[in-house]
Order: sequence, then C-alpha cells, then structure tokens
Amino acid sequence: MNSECWGCRKANDNRRSVLLGSGWSLGHYESDRESFLGWLALQPAACRPTMGHLTEEEAAGLGPILTKLEKGIYDYWLSREYPVERVYVMYLNEGLLEKKGDEPQHFHFHLVPRFKALASSMSNKTDVLGVKDSNIDAYLIGKLRLNSSKYHLPEVLDRMSCNLQNSHPLTYTEFEIVKGVASAAGFLR
Repeated sequence: MNSECWGCRKANDNRRSVLLGSGWSLGHYESDRESFLGWLALQPAACRPTMGHLTEEEAAGLGPILTKLEKGIYDYWLSREYPVERVYVMYLNEGLLEKKGDEPQHFHFHLVPRFKALASSMSNKTDVLGVKDSNIDAYLIGKLRLNSSKYHLPEVLDRMSCNLQNSHPLTYTEFEIVKGVASAAGFLR
C-alpha cells in the first residue's frame, strides 16, 4: 500500500471498502459530478496505475470476482425490490491523462447498475441525429448526475437527496450498499 495514494487508502479502509481476496477491494464510487447510490468501484488493494501492472494473483482473480459481483449487484437490488436490468463494467483510466507530477495512479473499474426505475426518466431521448430512442445506454447512465435537470434520478438512488434526508452520513449509506453487494456475491458471511 502506498500511503501517498488516495486509492490505496480507500481500498484498505475497512469503514469504506471490503477486501474481496486476490488483492481486490470493493467500495462505493464517490463523485459529486457523476454517480448515484449503487455505483461501485472495484480496485486493486495495492497501487496499480494500469491493468498491465497487476500481479498474477490479481489478474487471475479479476474474472471470478467480476462474475460474482455482477450477480451480487442483481441479487442485492432485487432483494430490495429495486431490480437492475444490466450492470455496466467500465475501465476508463482517464486519470493517467490528468496526472500531475509524482501523484500516484490507482486504477479502478466502475460497476454501474442500470436500474429498471431509470427507464421512465430516460426514455424518449433524442440522439445526435435527432432520432427518438427509448433505449438506455451506459453513456446516459454516466451523465445522470450532470444532467439532473434533464433526467430525474429516483430519490432512493440520489446521493444528494439521501445526504439531506438521512440521519446517517452518506458514506454510511454507501458502505451499507457495498457490504450488501459483497454479501450477496458471497464475499461476506
């Protein structure tokens, strides 16, 4: 663990993340510009700037961990009567483009559930050619927070609403989701 790296500190903070084994950690994705409750981040517990820097154990564990987490996301949210239609797994690594000086890089995967409840707030959008489209895609999901006036985010997923209405800090609610998904995926007993 690199104490200078924010990703390492979060991945190894047992109040914010769950260690899954094989060198991987699950936490809630935190961004004020993009994300909603349930948007998770899977990252190596140790500082890794890219997938090419993974150890053999980390690389070998990645596929099985992603498979279990995808199922865990579906099961967790279904048990709360908030079904997910699809789980997007994204590896963007844009941080390398924004790197400043010796700032350590720590890559992560975004695990983004597409909730059935989002369909009504995102249907009938117009694409760049002016064609009406009732499909939801990963790009629109990622931009929900930025376009909150255009797309209504259900209250149960809205980080801002949760923060204002909940007696617990937002990080508590986020960590409860992380633990719930990790448990549904079979990582916690």
